[in-house]
Amino acid sequence: MIMKVHKPSSTPGADNKGSVSKLIDYLEKEKSSLENGGFFFGRTKDDDRFQDMITRTQAAMAIDRNIKGLKKKDSKFFMLTLNFSSKEQEHMASKIAGRKITDVAQLNERERQVYEQKMKMYTQKVMDEYAKNFNRGLTEKDMIYVSKIEHNRTYKGNDPEVLKGDKKSGDKKPGMHTHVHIVVSRQDATQTKSLSPNAKELKANSHHVLNGNKVTKGFNHEVFKLKTERLFDKEFAYGRKFHESYAAKSNNESLKSVATMYKNQLTPQEYKEMAALSDSNLNMVYRYFTKPNQAMLHKLNTNIQNQLSLKAKVQDQMLNGL
Repeated sequence: MIMKVHKPSSTPGADNKGSVSKLIDYLEKEKSSLENGGFFFGRTKDDDRFQDMITRTQAAMAIDRNIKGLKKKDSKFFMLTLNFSSKEQEHMASKIAGRKITDVAQLNERERQVYEQKMKMYTQKVMDEYAKNFNRGLTEKDMIYVSKIEHNRTYKGNDPEVLKGDKKSGDKKPGMHTHVHIVVSRQDATQTKSLSPNAKELKANSHHVLNGNKVTKGFNHEVFKLKTERLFDKEFAYGRKFHESYAAKSNNESLKSVATMYKNQLTPQEYKEMAALSDSNLNMVYRYFTKPNQAMLHKLNTNIQNQLSLKAKVQDQMLNGL
């Protein structure tokens, strides 16, 4: 799973310093496809409840009217994308249908509705983590955002299949490609708090007191990605393996050092075998980066060493038994 907060310069369809209308138009490109009849879902000021039938006009107005206190050159909104792996999607869809699913088109109407509803509920909980990540006492209910589910991805002109002439640009790719676009206002619902996931205020000396605790201000992308991954595993009873985890794939130096430490102490075959386990080490990586302390990192290292020692003992016993 890849949780991406797009940089303003890479937001498709619009410059985020102006109106959101072009981006909303861009996200309507699958309107005639499977998902929710073209409606957006999320939170607007029109209703205190979570909404799942927001029109294109309502979506644009919700973001464009929530800009009080922002200057002309300030970013007005941000786009996030939830990108699920084929394995994750197949796990969700197959569990709902009670049979093996490898393409969303294989779901009947009732199954597809359940599939999309679970996606919406997960997205709502992701936005709760987004709000909390700013460490300003906010929840999903304080956000103004609109979201769109898409089920298809298409080949682009630079894809190998297109360059070889096997596919045409614009052809739909086979398999599971469900993903969620989220457009969130920079301002909270009261328009008194400006919230940028790209803010450069996440520093060791940038603190304030929240609920009696000293917390660091700013948006921690590593913690957010770990939490959304953890949330997916919990919501959908997904047994993530270590090699599938964000910790194992991240370019973040701290996360890379943990994964490298884990990998370098094993032979390639041992790493393959142990990475395939539903690993308690993954839980410790999550705990270390959400509630960091050196003791947790030491415990992770000790756990790896203990696993290696146990494996060595088992191998010795097997040899002695020959």
